[in-house]
Amino acid sequence: MKNVIVIIYSNDIPAAAEIAKNLDDYETYVFDPTLVDRVTTSKLSNVKLVAWDDCIDISELIDWSHATAFEMEKELDRSVQDIIPGVSICSWQHLSLHYFLNSYRWYSGLWENTLTDLRDSKFHVFMYDNPAQSVFPSFIPSLLLMQKLRADSIEFSAYTYGKKEDDTGLIPDLCHENHLTDNHNTIITHLPTCLYDHTYFNDELKASGRSVTNIQSKYWDVPITAENDIGIINIKDVDDTILEKHRKQIEAFADCILEALHVALSSYTISNVYRTRQAEHMASIYKSQLVTYYLLEEHFKVNKPDKMLLSEHDAGFHGPLFSFAANHCIPVLLVPHSKCYGMIEFNYRNITALTHPIQGECVLDGTGRKVLNFNLTYPENFAASTVYPGKIKKIGVLLNGISLNGVYSTRYKPYVEGIKKIYQWCNSHNIQLSVRCRPGISMLTILANETGMDIHDLSNALNVSLPDFAKSIDLCLMYDGPTSAALDFLKNSIPILNPIPEDISWHEANTVSTKVVPRNSIDVTLKTLETFVSDELNFYLFKTAQFRDYLNMFNGAYPLRHFL
Repeated sequence: MKNVIVIIYSNDIPAAAEIAKNLDDYETYVFDPTLVDRVTTSKLSNVKLVAWDDCIDISELIDWSHATAFEMEKELDRSVQDIIPGVSICSWQHLSLHYFLNSYRWYSGLWENTLTDLRDSKFHVFMYDNPAQSVFPSFIPSLLLMQKLRADSIEFSAYTYGKKEDDTGLIPDLCHENHLTDNHNTIITHLPTCLYDHTYFNDELKASGRSVTNIQSKYWDVPITAENDIGIINIKDVDDTILEKHRKQIEAFADCILEALHVALSSYTISNVYRTRQAEHMASIYKSQLVTYYLLEEHFKVNKPDKMLLSEHDAGFHGPLFSFAANHCIPVLLVPHSKCYGMIEFNYRNITALTHPIQGECVLDGTGRKVLNFNLTYPENFAASTVYPGKIKKIGVLLNGISLNGVYSTRYKPYVEGIKKIYQWCNSHNIQLSVRCRPGISMLTILANETGMDIHDLSNALNVSLPDFAKSIDLCLMYDGPTSAALDFLKNSIPILNPIPEDISWHEANTVSTKVVPRNSIDVTLKTLETFVSDELNFYLFKTAQFRDYLNMFNGAYPLRHFL
C-alpha cells in the first residue's frame, strides 16, 4: 500500500517531515501550487502537485461566500436584537465567516474531485488544530479530508499540531478615564496592516494638528504616533465595576450568540466536536467585540472623538468601532492597507473612502452601494524621459499570488499555460523575459519545470528589490490579478500591461484602473506587444501616453490632512 503524505499548509511541513522519517516509501502530495517550492526544499521527497483544474468558478465562489456570510450575519443579528437593541453586529465577523465558507466549499469540492485514483493508498493527514478565523489557517481542510477518506473507506492516520493559545479575549485597553479635552480636535486611529504607508499617515496626522488616540491592533499592528496609545489587554482583566451596568446584557448575549452560531454552522458537515469548537471560538470573539463596544461607550462618554481614521483591513476591532461611530454619527475615514481596495463589509453611510488615484472602480459597501470616494496624493517621485526608447529588449512579468490558503484565485492550468505562451513569444522575438514571483509566494520550481525557464534566473528576479526589478526591464506584464506594485512601473514611465489568463473577480479587477493599465487576454496582450515590436514609434507613443494618463489621475487628489 502506497503512503501518501498530504500537505495543505506550509505549517504542515515540519510535522510531516517527522512522520516521513519512519516511512520506507511515500509520496508527498501538494494541492497548493505556491507550496511546491517550500516542500521541494524541505526534508520531504517525491513531491507531486495535484492541481484541481476542473474547479468551481472562482468568481462564483467568492460571490457565494460573501453573500452567504451576509445572510448568516443577518440571522445572527436578529437573534440578539432583543438583548442589545440599537447595536447591530452585522459584519462584525464577516471576514471570518467569508473565509470559513470559502474554505469549506473549496476543500469539499477538492477532496471530492482529486482522490479518485488513490483508494489503494494510506493517507497521512496533518491538522493545524485551530478554528477558522479570518485569513489564518484552520482545521477545516483536514477535517473535510478525513471525512471524505472515512466515507470512502480509505485508510489514514491523522496528526494534530500547532494549537495556539486562545486569543479571542484580547480587547483594546479602554479601561481608563477618557483623556479627551476637546471633542472637535481629536481623532481615533486604528490602522492594522498599513505596513507600507503608516509613515505617510503619521506625517499627515501630525500636520493636521489633531490630537490622536490610537487603538493598537491585535494583528498586523503598525506604529502610530499618538497622545493616547490604547494597548491590548485580556477581557478577563477588565475591572468588573467598569461594565457592571452591562453585565447581564453581555452574559445573555454570549449565551444567545453561541446558540445562534450552532444553528448557523449546522449545515456544514464537520464533526460535532469541531463544529462546537468553531462556534465557541466565534462566540468568544463576538463577546469580546461587544465588550469593546461598551468600553468605547464608557471611555468616551464625556467627550466624543470628532472623527475616526481606520484601515479597510479588519483585524478584529472594526465592528465595535463602526457601531460606536454610527451611534454617535462620527465620520469615518477609511484608508487602504495597500493603496487600493475593492469593497468593504460595513454599511455605515458616514464613511469616506480614501484611495490612491490608481484605484479601479468605485468602492462599495456591504449592501453593494457606492461609498463616497476621494483620491489621496500619496507621496511619489515621478521620473520620465522623452528619449526615444528604441527596441524592446527585456520584458518583465510581475506575478501576484495564485492562491490563498490553497484556495485558487485563478485555475492552475490556464495560469501556467499563459506564462508559457508569453515565454515562447519572447523567445520567438529574441526578447529576454524576467519573471518575478510575489515574495513569500514563489513558484520557481513549477515555472522552471513547466516552461523551461532557468530556475536561477527566476530566483535572481526575486532577490532584487521591486524598484530595481522595474528599472531592469523595458516593459512590464502585470500578470493575472492586478496589484498596487504597478505604481513602481507607472511612476517611472515603464510601460505596463495587465494580461489575464481568465476573467478575474470584480474585487481583484477593482484594484488598478484600466484607464491607465490596459487589461486583456493573453492573446490580445501579445498582439499589442507585436505592434510595439513591429513599430517602435507605437511603443514610444504608448509609453508617453500612459505616463501622461497616470499623472493626470492626480488631478483633484488631496493630501490626507485635508480630510483630517
